[in-house]
Amino acid sequence: MQQRPTKTQILEAIAKFLVAEAYPSISDKRLSFRVLVAANLANMVAAELESEKKVIDEEIARLTDLVPDAVAGRAPESEAERRELLSQLHRELAARIRQRRFSEGEQRRAWEQVKEGLRRTLAIDNPRFDLSQKIE
Repeated sequence: MQQRPTKTQILEAIAKFLVAEAYPSISDKRLSFRVLVAANLANMVAAELESEKKVIDEEIARLTDLVPDAVAGRAPESEAERRELLSQLHRELAARIRQRRFSEGEQRRAWEQVKEGLRRTLAIDNPRFDLSQKIE
């Protein structure tokens, strides 16, 4: 029995086809640019799918450590439950930051968490994005 390819494999194959076969045969500059954009988006979605569960679970763990009283009940099992919990934790973190409900040390940890979440998102969405704080 033959196994079906994963969503990630399908997206990577589409991107490879667009860049290796479709793009070189297109003479229209606007259309060739759009083909490259489509290939980039397919690769981006493939990367997100590949690392999504791990990233969500890690962020839930970091946020739960920061706002443990915001989580009640059992651990989420489905993808939808994990996404809802993450969204709930983000809203709670934002509310506590806005309302200044953290001590000075907790506030520093909260902002570090926000920055870390952004770093991880950028690492998936745009791996070449310069995260260094040094400006030349």
